[in-house]
Amino acid sequence: MQPIKHQPSNCDYTIIGKWREPKSLYFLLGSSIPFITIGPEIAAQTYISPSILLGIIAASLKILDGKVSSRFLFQILMLTIFLATSIFRHPSDTYLASIAALFSATLPLTITNISNSSHRSLIAGFTTGFMATATLMWLDIFFQNFNLSTAHGALALFTGRDSASFSSHNWFIAYFRPQAFFSEPSHLAIYLAFAYVIFDMGNQKSGGILKSITLSSILALGSIVGYILLATYVTFIFFSSTNKINSRRTSWLSFVIAAFLIIFFTSLPQDSFNNLLNQIEQRFLVLTHGVSIDSIESSEGSRILAFAALPTFWIDQGISGFLFGTGYGNYQEWLIGNYYNFSTFASFARGHVDNIFVVVMLSTGFIGFMFYIIFIYFIIRTIPAPARLPVTIFFTAFHFATGFLIQYLHWHLLFVLLSVSRTSLLNEEPKTSTPILQSSRYEYK
Repeated sequence: MQPIKHQPSNCDYTIIGKWREPKSLYFLLGSSIPFITIGPEIAAQTYISPSILLGIIAASLKILDGKVSSRFLFQILMLTIFLATSIFRHPSDTYLASIAALFSATLPLTITNISNSSHRSLIAGFTTGFMATATLMWLDIFFQNFNLSTAHGALALFTGRDSASFSSHNWFIAYFRPQAFFSEPSHLAIYLAFAYVIFDMGNQKSGGILKSITLSSILALGSIVGYILLATYVTFIFFSSTNKINSRRTSWLSFVIAAFLIIFFTSLPQDSFNNLLNQIEQRFLVLTHGVSIDSIESSEGSRILAFAALPTFWIDQGISGFLFGTGYGNYQEWLIGNYYNFSTFASFARGHVDNIFVVVMLSTGFIGFMFYIIFIYFIIRTIPAPARLPVTIFFTAFHFATGFLIQYLHWHLLFVLLSVSRTSLLNEEPKTSTPILQSSRYEYK
C-alpha cells in the first residue's frame, strides 16, 4: 500500500462520495473561530456564531454522504447518557438547549475522510482568523497607550466591548486588557494558547513568525490562564524533545521574550515596569492564598480548589449523586444553594465552576464522566503518535482553565489541532520503507 498523497488542484472542491467537499467551507470554518460573539446570544457567553453553523454544515455533508466515524457514535452515546441523567428529574427546558449546543459544538470532531486539501484550507483559514484577531488586539493596546480615544472608542464599538470590559480587574500594566471578538480576555488567552500549539506542530514556512506573534500576544494579554497553558505545553515539549531541538527552541523563546520585553516596555509609560512587578507580586499572593485553608471564598481560590465541591456534593447527595450527579445542566442550583453565603467573588456562589472535569462530574456523575473521557479518548487516538501525547497533556490542562463545556471555541480549536497534526506529517517524507507503517502515517480515519 502506498502513502496517500494529495495532488494540487485549482478547483475549489474535492469529490468525496456523492457530495462535493468545498475547500472554501473549511477555510471559512477555520477563519471564523475567533469571532465568537458574532451572532445572537442564546445563553450566558454562548452565541450562535458563524463557526458553529459552518461546523454543522461541514459535518452534515459527511453524514449525508454516509461517512460516519466511530467518534460520531460515541458522541451520540455520551449525549444520550447526559440526557438520561436529567430526563426524569428536571424540566426539559433546563437541559435540552444545552445538550443541543454541546452536540453542535463537538460535531466537527466527528468528521471523517477529509481530503488533504481541505485540511490545508482549514489551517489556512485559521491562520487568517488568527492574524485578524492579533491585529485587533494590538490595535486596542496601541490606541490605549497613545491616548487615541476616538480610535479606541470606534474599535471598542466594532468588537462589541461593553463597560464591564473596562473594569478594574481587567487593568494590566498601563491598559485595559483587550479581548478582540471574545466575551472576556481569558477566552482570548485560551485561543492564543491553542494557536501557539497549532503553529508549533505545523510546518508552515512562516511558523516561527506566527509563534513569535502568538507568544508576544499572550505575554501582553496578562492572563494567568494563557501563561499556565503556554508554560504547560512549552515545558513538556522542552523535556520530551532531543537536546538539539531543546537548544534551538530555548534560544528562540529567549530571543522572542527578550525582544518583546525591550520593545514593549520602551513604548509604555516610565512607571509601567514597576506596575508590572507590583501586579506579578499581587498575582503571586492571590495564587498562594488560593491554596490556603478556606480560600474557596475568593475567585482564585474557587478556581484552584474546584475539586473541593465534589466531596461535599457526594456527602450531600449520597451514592445517586456520585453515580448520576445533579442531572445534566442542573448543577448551578446545587452550587448556589450550598455556597450562597460565600463572597460574591467566589465562583461557586454564582453557580459556576472553572473546571470542565468538575462540571461533568457534578452534572452527570461518575457514569457521565466515564463516557465523556471515552469520547475524548476516541478523539485523541486519531492524532498521529508523535503529536498525541503533547496534545493530550495540553488539552487536559485546558480542562482546568474553564468550566464552559458547551462553548464551541475549544472543540473547534481541537479540530484544527487534529488537522495540523496530520498535515504536518503529510508534508514529511516517510522515514520507513515498511508499507504498513507508511500507510498508518498518512491514513485518515
